Amino acid sequence: MNNFISRALKHMKRILFPTDLTDKPRKALDYAQYLSINTGSELILFHTSMDQQEHEQSINELKALTVELEQSEVRGAKTIRYDYMSQQGLPVDELVEAMDKSKSKMLVMATTGANRETFQGLYLKSNTSAVLEKLQKPVLFFPVDSKVDKISKALVCVDVMKYSKEVVHQFYDFSKFFNAKIEFVFTTSVERIEIREAIDRFKYYLSKEMPQATLTVKEGISLEEAVDQLIEADGIDLLVMTKYKKTFWEKWLVKSATQSMAYSSHIPVLVFSAD
Repeated sequence: MNNFISRALKHMKRILFPTDLTDKPRKALDYAQYLSINTGSELILFHTSMDQQEHEQSINELKALTVELEQSEVRGAKTIRYDYMSQQGLPVDELVEAMDKSKSKMLVMATTGANRETFQGLYLKSNTSAVLEKLQKPVLFFPVDSKVDKISKALVCVDVMKYSKEVVHQFYDFSKFFNAKIEFVFTTSVERIEIREAIDRFKYYLSKEMPQATLTVKEGISLEEAVDQLIEADGIDLLVMTKYKKTFWEKWLVKSATQSMAYSSHIPVLVFSAD
């Protein structure tokens, strides 16, 4: 086993998937299984409820679902391990605690995408924002109406003036499990020499560290507009973003592009923390 695979597996031993035990997040669950099989990670199903009777019933349903997943594996594919957890309490708080208890390294969470206002339960916009706020591990948000079923080309949003090399390399290791092509995008609304110099430095960095990756620079438009254009034009099937720690006033006054894309995108969004 080469070095990069051993590094990546060290960080991807377990994936946690929260479910409300309805059919709505089924595509997201299939995607979580796809990620687990390709990375060799254990897949842990998680359910939380406030009601004791529902909690007891969920244990049997989770057990049945893990058996169904085991039986659905494609012959010849990697055999992975499945497990489940059921807790009583507030969804987001219990979810964060479950990530720690299970020692999971990634959360895969169904979201409602553009139709979020019609879907009630764990996957509401407020809970998506709360998960982003509280969880420091990688989170992959999968829209329930998405048609994506694999990772072949990823778009990574980057600020060439401030980016985390650790996060870039973490995703690069992850992408190799899927032999995915990588495209970076940077948007700017101003013309300044320091920005041009930063773009050149980032291109040089890519040429040394990941020469197969490209950088697209979009001027005069928002990040959301640039992302939408590239997704449509380049056949992107995974959006990658980085979240940074905000000050108290930034949380109130600055709109987060990461949060916006996480709960409105029609393709999966993988968020890494640079904190």
